[in-house]
Amino acid sequence: EHSQVPLLCFVEDHCCSGAYFVACACDEILVDEVSVLGSIGVITESFGIDQALENLGVDRRVQTNTAGRWKGANDPFSKETLDGRAQTQFLLDRTFSHFEESVRAGRGDRLMFTEAKLEAKMLLGETTVSE
Repeated sequence: EHSQVPLLCFVEDHCCSGAYFVACACDEILVDEVSVLGSIGVITESFGIDQALENLGVDRRVQTNTAGRWKGANDPFSKETLDGRAQTQFLLDRTFSHFEESVRAGRGDRLMFTEAKLEAKMLLGETTVSE
């Protein structure tokens, strides 16, 4: 909580994803017409080079020990597993749910995004003000 002084956020350029998450704690978000806001979503990125290493005849010699079923689930040097992928998706879904709840709680009736726009869409500042 903050004092009686209003907490303002001014967006001159981009306020997307994590930046928008933080801005939602403000009493008011001031935007420029061409400011870009939104992207209320979650992403995780990875790469897999196991096949490339195999094709090149490269043998991974680093010994990797883990404790716990999921510790090496997203290792880019190993083949992706369905269990690892499902675990990652579960984490993304839960994080997205928390993100969405925080945006709704922070913005309340000031939320200028429709339901469809809570799906990681980015908007120009003029659009968020005109809705």
